[in-house]
Amino acid sequence: MYLAQQHVKGGKRWFIRESYAEGTRLLSRNLMDLGPNPGRYIVYPGGNAFYIHENIGDRLDQLCVSYRPEDLDDLFYPFLNREIRYRLEWVAHRGVSRQPGRPKMTSERSQSAMRHPFDKRRLHFLKFGRMRQKNLDRMPDKWFHPMDGKSRDEVEQYFITMETRLKPREVKQYVFVSLDLQRHFTQQFAPTAPHILDPEEVDDHLIKEVCRIHRDRQFWRGQDPDDRLHPYLVRYLVMYFDFDYPTRGLWENLVKQFMDGRRDYHPPKRVVIKMKRIAELFGTSPSELKRMTREELARLFRRKAQKLHPDKGGSHDAFVELAEAYHRLLRGKN
Repeated sequence: MYLAQQHVKGGKRWFIRESYAEGTRLLSRNLMDLGPNPGRYIVYPGGNAFYIHENIGDRLDQLCVSYRPEDLDDLFYPFLNREIRYRLEWVAHRGVSRQPGRPKMTSERSQSAMRHPFDKRRLHFLKFGRMRQKNLDRMPDKWFHPMDGKSRDEVEQYFITMETRLKPREVKQYVFVSLDLQRHFTQQFAPTAPHILDPEEVDDHLIKEVCRIHRDRQFWRGQDPDDRLHPYLVRYLVMYFDFDYPTRGLWENLVKQFMDGRRDYHPPKRVVIKMKRIAELFGTSPSELKRMTREELARLFRRKAQKLHPDKGGSHDAFVELAEAYHRLLRGKN
């Protein structure tokens, strides 16, 4: 049993869900819709005490879900009154929820086989913040246990929660490392200085890698994916194009100067997309694009990106052009 967030009609709603086994597949289902504010189910009788409203327990009992009172406390703990949460922090170790009734695989070997490389790379960066992941295969097995016996939805909800801890300067690096984009480049600095690489080439590999994961049956853990690019993966395109790499340091600037100063090196020509063409790609007027906030523009980009996705019969070139146009619009809204 776990707490999941989902964007519904432009707003965020929360659900209590559980993972369950169906044969060899691990699927997920909704148990209860908590609405946009799960905190309204927390009752404060006085002092530092709190309890979860009886409606939650009644609903879970109707569904014959096995749980303990402390499991509900763990689910709703992030929405607890901040002052009370601060006072209770020293007596409670939160963050790792105790979840009963979790479907277990038949052996540790089968659990290990379900761990997707994409999940491993994400977890490694979130724990250590390192661009180089050469020691990934030597990580202790117990570090991957939070991903074992969970449906794809529960794994993604786990990462969504952890990704909130990323600093803005780390987000784009996180996507670069998680998708293992450095393996497409031979330059020695590629794993640690991706901002020096040809941005158009990086963007192209990014899109191809997202599409590859979308078609990877191992990634879905038995879940049947839609033809459209799932929001699980769309969010990584948004994270990549919404953020920039950290400001270059002295070493990176020296490398950049060396590359630009070589006689046989020619910086890639960037294609300038006119505003009229950008408006055509987004299906709206230039004035409307200028009026939009970053959030409104991001939502429009996601809709258009799903329509132009190559797996949906769209044009690869148009998809890349849309991403470049979106990046240009974002730069103008800083």
